Amino acid sequence: MTIQDFHQRLADLGAKPVHIGRITRAWLRGVPLDTGTRRQKTEHFLPLSVRQALPQLSAELDSLARLSAEHPGGDGSARLLVELADRQQVESVLLPRGGLCVSSQVGCAVGCVFCMTGKSGLLRQLSTAEILAQVALARRYRAVKKVVFMGMGEPAHNLDNVLQAIDLLGTEGGIGQRNLVFSTVGDPRVFERCHNSRSNRRWRCRCTPPMRRCASSCYRARHGSTLKRWSSWAKPMRGRSITRFSTSGHCSKVSTTARKKWTGFCACSKASTRS
Repeated sequence: MTIQDFHQRLADLGAKPVHIGRITRAWLRGVPLDTGTRRQKTEHFLPLSVRQALPQLSAELDSLARLSAEHPGGDGSARLLVELADRQQVESVLLPRGGLCVSSQVGCAVGCVFCMTGKSGLLRQLSTAEILAQVALARRYRAVKKVVFMGMGEPAHNLDNVLQAIDLLGTEGGIGQRNLVFSTVGDPRVFERCHNSRSNRRWRCRCTPPMRRCASSCYRARHGSTLKRWSSWAKPMRGRSITRFSTSGHCSKVSTTARKKWTGFCACSKASTRS
C-alpha cells in the first residue's frame, strides 16, 4: 500500500480531506485510527462508511512494518529489526532523547566498506508508506521527536519517497522540521532537487562524504568530490534547508582549519551502529 492508495481508499469511502488528515495523523502518532480528540469523538466526526473500514485499513497499515526483534543498548538506544510486507527486513534505531533512525532502502548500492548494508547490494527501494510505518511502529514504544534518515540505504537514491516522507512527518507527523535530518554521502541530486524545489520547508541535510582513507569502492572514489565542491552545492540551499558537512581525521587528513569549519561526526567511526 502506498500513501496515495491509502488516501484514495479513504476518499472513495466518502472521507473528506479533513477526515483523511485526522486519520493520517493518528497513524503517524502510533495510536488507533479511530482515536478522537478531547472535544470530539470519532463517531461524531468520521462518516459511518469510513469508521466501518478502519479495522481493515489498520491491519493493512500494520503489515507495512512489523517488529521482528528488538536489541536494547546500554545507552538507552534500541535496534529494531523490522519486517516488511514482502518479508524483507530493515533496521530502525530508537535513539536516546526521542530520536529515531529510519531506513530508506533494503540494501544499498553505495558499497562503503565500513557498512555491512552495502554487502548485499541494493535489493529494492522503500515506499513512502514503509518509511513512515517505521515511525508509526516506533511511536508505539516511546515518544519520537526527531527522525534521522541514516539507517539502511542511501536516502539520496530514493529521493522522491524520502522527501515525501519528510514533508508528511513535518506536517501530519507533528515533528519539527529542524528535527528531520537527511543524512547523505553527498549525491548531487539532493542539492539540485532542493535548489529547484518550491517548498519553503526547512529540514536538516547532513552530508558525510567518504574521504581519502576510505576504500576505492566508497562514493568519493566514484565522484572525486572535495570539501570545496560540497560547499558550492550547499549555497543554493540556504533558506531551504540547514546543511551540515561532517568530516573527521578517521576518514582523511583534514587540516585543523577545515576540522573547525566542518564539525561533527564521521560515518566510518559509527560503522558498528550502521550494520
